[in-house]
Amino acid sequence: MALALGNAVSPLPASAAAAQPPSATIDEFTVLQLNIWHQGTQIPEGIERIADVIEETGADVIMLSEAGSAAKSISRELNSRGLETSSKSTLDAGVVSRFPITESSAADGFARAVLDLGGQEVAVYSGHLEYRYYANYLPRGYGGGTPPPLPTSEYGWDEIPSGPITDTDLISEINRESGRSEAVARTVEAAEEDRGQGRSVLIGGDFNEPSHLDWTERAEDQHDHHGVVMPWDSTMELEKGGYLDAYRHVHPDEITHPGVTWPAGNTAFSTSELSWTPKADERDRIDFVFDSADDALEATAAKIVGPRTSVVRDEFVDEDSQDEFFTPRAAWPSDHKGNLITYSVENDEDPTADDEADSSAEGSEGAEGAEAGTDSAGDSEPGEAADSDADAVSGTDAGGRDSDEAGTGTSDDAGAASSGDEGAGGSEAAAAADAGSSSAVRASADADDSEASHPAGDLPRTGIGLTGLGGGAVLIGLGALAVAISRHRR
Repeated sequence: MALALGNAVSPLPASAAAAQPPSATIDEFTVLQLNIWHQGTQIPEGIERIADVIEETGADVIMLSEAGSAAKSISRELNSRGLETSSKSTLDAGVVSRFPITESSAADGFARAVLDLGGQEVAVYSGHLEYRYYANYLPRGYGGGTPPPLPTSEYGWDEIPSGPITDTDLISEINRESGRSEAVARTVEAAEEDRGQGRSVLIGGDFNEPSHLDWTERAEDQHDHHGVVMPWDSTMELEKGGYLDAYRHVHPDEITHPGVTWPAGNTAFSTSELSWTPKADERDRIDFVFDSADDALEATAAKIVGPRTSVVRDEFVDEDSQDEFFTPRAAWPSDHKGNLITYSVENDEDPTADDEADSSAEGSEGAEGAEAGTDSAGDSEPGEAADSDADAVSGTDAGGRDSDEAGTGTSDDAGAASSGDEGAGGSEAAAAADAGSSSAVRASADADDSEASHPAGDLPRTGIGLTGLGGGAVLIGLGALAVAISRHRR
C-alpha cells in the first residue's frame, strides 16, 4: 500500500523500470529485420500483409527500414490480433517489440529501443542509410546515383558506356561520400553507453552498402564483382567496434551462403520495378543484423526471409545457394528480402523463491500506483501509448528508388520520454499482462525526439521529481519495515 501511495503522489516516468515487473526470463528470441518498401504502401493492405509476415515468422523483435509511422500502425495491427507489442520509430526506421520498451531515442537514421528480456536488457538500433552513392553498381557497369560534381555523377543510375569501373580507390571515394560509414561509426559510439550499462546491443537495417565479408577474393567473380575485392566501410566500422555480423557468424561461407537480400524477386511486380541494372547481376546482401558479441547473446540460426527468387539481368531467377529460406504464405510486401536471426540468451542467475514472491507483490502494487498517476492523455490501445505521429513518407526519386530522408523526426509508440517531457504534459506508464506469452509490455507517452535535439551519443534519460521521490521513499521505507516485521513473525 505504501508503494501504491508513493506512486500516486509522484507518477513514475516510463524509464523508471524498477517500479514495473520485468518480463519473464527467457533463453531464446528471434529477430526479423526487413525493409518494408515505402511504409508498406506498395501493395494493397500493406500493413496487414506485413503483420502477416511477422506472425508467420514468430519474431519477437522486428527491425524495420523505410518504416516511419508505419511501425506504429504495424504494432496496432498486431495488437488487434492479440499480440501485445510496442514500437519506436524515426521518419525512416523503426523497432516493433513483443518485449517491454523501457527507453528510446533516435539519431543518424537509427531508431533506438531498449528492451527488457527479464534477465537481460538489449538495446536495438534499427536504421536505413543513404541510398545514393551506391558504389557497388560501378563494378557492374552502372552509375550509383552519385550527385554532381563528384566523379561518375554523369552516369546517374544508367549504364556506363565504357563498361564496369573496377578502380577500388575510386569506388571507395564515392562510397565514403555517402556518409553511411560515419553514421554507423557514430551509432557504434553512442551504443557504448548501453554496453557500459551491461546491455547487449543489436545494430541492423538496410545499409544500402554490401559487406566486406562478401566482396572477398573467393567471391571476386561472383554476382558481377568483376574481380573487385572491397573493404566496404560500414561493415568494417561495426567489426572494428566489436560487432558480429549475425548471418556470417552462422553461415561463414560467402560462396555457399551469399545471403542475397537485394533485389527480391517479388513476382507481383515487373522486373523493371525491382531492378536497376537490366544487363547486370546486381545481387547483394545489403540488409544486416549485427550483435555486440558479448557473453549474453549468441546467434544460433539465420535464415533469409522472403521469396527464393531474385532478379538477375532483368529476369526472375531462383537462388541455387545453400541459404535457408523462410518464405511466408502472405503476399510479399517488399523489394528486399529480410533476415530472421535466432539468439540464445545467457541470463543472470535466477532469483530465489522469496525474491520472486516479493518482486511479484511489489510489481503489482507499483503498477496500481502508476495507473493512479496516469495523465489524461492515456487513451491508447493495449501495448501502445499516446504519442506524436510522424506523417512523412520516404520520398522517391524519378526512377522510384527509395530516397532516405531519415533522421528528421520520430514517431514513438513506446519508450522513455526525454527529460523535459514531464513539464510538457506529464509522463504515462502502464503495465499490460501478456497472456500466453513470456513478456509484459509497458507503454509510455513520448514527446517527439528529433535528431537535432538527440544527436548520436545524446541518449535521453528521464528524471524523477525530487519532491515526489522523497515522499515516495518515506512511504516505501514504511512498507519495507512492515514487510520485514511480517517476515519476522512468520
